[in-house]
Amino acid sequence: MLVRWSGFGMVSVFVLIAGMLGATFLLRPYFMQSMALHPAAYVANGIGLIVGAAANLFVAAAFKKISADTYHSFMGISMVGWSVIGAVGGAALAVYGWTL
Repeated sequence: MLVRWSGFGMVSVFVLIAGMLGATFLLRPYFMQSMALHPAAYVANGIGLIVGAAANLFVAAAFKKISADTYHSFMGISMVGWSVIGAVGGAALAVYGWTL
C-alpha cells in the first residue's frame, strides 16, 4: 500500500505556538505575583508548550481518524514527534524559569 503524505502536519507547530500564546496571557500574570517578569514568562511558556503538546495529540488522533493512510508530517517530523518535542522543551523551559 502506498502511503500518502500530507503537509497538514504543519498544524502541529501552530498548536504548540497557540499553547504558548494562551499561557502567556493567562498564566504569566499569575506567576508574576511571586516572581519576576522573565522567570514568569519562561514558566508560563513552558506550561503552554506542554498543554499545546497534549492538544496536538488530540489533533493528531483526529487527523488519523479522517485518513489512516495519510502520513501527516512537517519538516520530516510526525505530529506525535512534534508533541514529544513540545513536551520535553516545555518541561525544560518551565524548570529553567523556575530556577532563575
